[in-house]
Amino acid sequence: MKLYTESEWCRIGTTKEYELSVDESKLTAYLKVNLPKEFSPYALIASYFQRDLVYGGYTNVRQEIPLSKLKEFIDNGVSQFFIQSKTLTPKINLRTLPQSNETLLLNGLICLQVYRKFRGLTSRPTILMVDAIRNTEVGGRFKHNHYQEIYWSLQKEYIRKKPQAAERKAA
Repeated sequence: MKLYTESEWCRIGTTKEYELSVDESKLTAYLKVNLPKEFSPYALIASYFQRDLVYGGYTNVRQEIPLSKLKEFIDNGVSQFFIQSKTLTPKINLRTLPQSNETLLLNGLICLQVYRKFRGLTSRPTILMVDAIRNTEVGGRFKHNHYQEIYWSLQKEYIRKKPQAAERKAA
């Protein structure tokens, strides 16, 4: 399966964004419970900027990590991650991607941003996704329906229907 690239595809509409109901200390457990099993296994792609000591400037470093390493990376200052379903998305050669993370978004991956405390203010983790894209040459469209299901499963933790109590039969 070929990846959707920035040179051939663009976003349709706006990026969907939702603030999760948990703080960063409970985030790993939250993801383990709420990521749909039918699209597992999952990996995270950590994205952070590192100073290039040889040429100057900064380079976007991306690294695939297991979900169990999320807190460790957050504690080390990484604030941007991408949730990848290994079932839906082929292996991504992270070294060949452009400096922007647009290719990851164009392929449906869900961006997870974990903001750090700043001057006493905190914000809960936020998920973002691009759910539809368009081919810039021929105009064909593609909607990331399965990634949208993953996004909704993370978004609707309190909206999901609870199991109904068994109906009592009149005697």
